[in-house]
Amino acid sequence: ITKPLTGIGNYALQLAEGIPKNKQVSDFKLYSSHQWISDANHALKANETLARVRKNIPLKGPALKLYTWQKNLWFKSKSKPFDEDYILHSPNYLLLPFEGPSVTTIHDLSFLRYPETHPPERVALLEKELPKSIKQADAIITDSEYIKSEVHEMLGINKEKIHVVPLGVSKDFRPYSVEDIAPVLLKHKLHGL
Repeated sequence: ITKPLTGIGNYALQLAEGIPKNKQVSDFKLYSSHQWISDANHALKANETLARVRKNIPLKGPALKLYTWQKNLWFKSKSKPFDEDYILHSPNYLLLPFEGPSVTTIHDLSFLRYPETHPPERVALLEKELPKSIKQADAIITDSEYIKSEVHEMLGINKEKIHVVPLGVSKDFRPYSVEDIAPVLLKHKLHGL
């Protein structure tokens, strides 16, 4: 959950805001910037420093490997107390090392189908680390039936392990009243439609 929020960042933010509201969830924690935090707004603030560092020091080559190794090492030690009573969910493909149950979300396989559209470091990281996450995961979430079929066919994952959970839609996306849209139609000279 780091600004500027992209698709997966928005997905993670919406989960972080929504899951604690579910009465079936008795406890909820976020791990962000190498620490356990309590809410999504705290995550956005905690990640501001990381975002500045990443902007000035791109995570490529050895720096990316060192960062990934260090992040995994820190998480493994800080997550030990939660191994038995918590479920780890990664909203962004790669799971951190965790002894308890875990779930990851795979949004698409564009890094395999269209690697030229991704930074080479991302492709290399996903090619190396995603098989480990898939093996670790007790369940995999995909956004659609199509992605589920791709994950099954391209990665050889048993369909029973893959669960389709369609993305939610913001309340901002709704039919607008005639009064709401009238000024926009007038501005663009579309009032006769």
